[in-house]
Amino acid sequence: MKKKLLFCICFFVLLSAGCSHSSAPESAADHAVSETDTITISTSSDTIAVQEEQTYNQLEDTASDTSQSSQTIAASEDSDVDYDLTTMDSDMVYATVFQITSHPEDYVGKTFQIEGIFSSSYADTLDRYFYYCIIKDALACCAQGLEFVLSDSEELSPEDYPAEGTEIIVRGTLEAYTEPGFSVSYGRLVDASYTLVSSEP
Repeated sequence: MKKKLLFCICFFVLLSAGCSHSSAPESAADHAVSETDTITISTSSDTIAVQEEQTYNQLEDTASDTSQSSQTIAASEDSDVDYDLTTMDSDMVYATVFQITSHPEDYVGKTFQIEGIFSSSYADTLDRYFYYCIIKDALACCAQGLEFVLSDSEELSPEDYPAEGTEIIVRGTLEAYTEPGFSVSYGRLVDASYTLVSSEP
């Protein structure tokens, strides 16, 4: 988490530096300063790129280490669920969902139970709604959404789903799929069901 915080601080410092440049014509001194700024920003960008890669790798490592332990927890709590994310802390859940969305093919056919915030969106190009269970990390600065499709979704309308922002628990089986015209694989829970944790958003 310290690396994430450091990344955010570096980003805002760079943003402030970039916004402070004047649009007035440059003098020779201004040009020299501009070149120095460019070098500094370039170096900082390299540093940020390294930090981003380290953060990504750390999340991957954490999620990988979590896979076996989460399966053990799930088996002890509910034999019908392979991964019970409701028993994990926020950071572990976030890392696991990150891993699922990055490599859905590794989890095809596995059953999941996850607690989060209900959210939906409408895709004009595909002419359909998408429904998600949104989870956040411990600091609530990052969020990941796991798509789900209810078992009787064809008979339901958007009005049959919870209000936006409602806390829910979703259970379903993961499948990997691609949208027409795209080569990227997405993961979603199918034959899913949900229960309300709270009735108020």
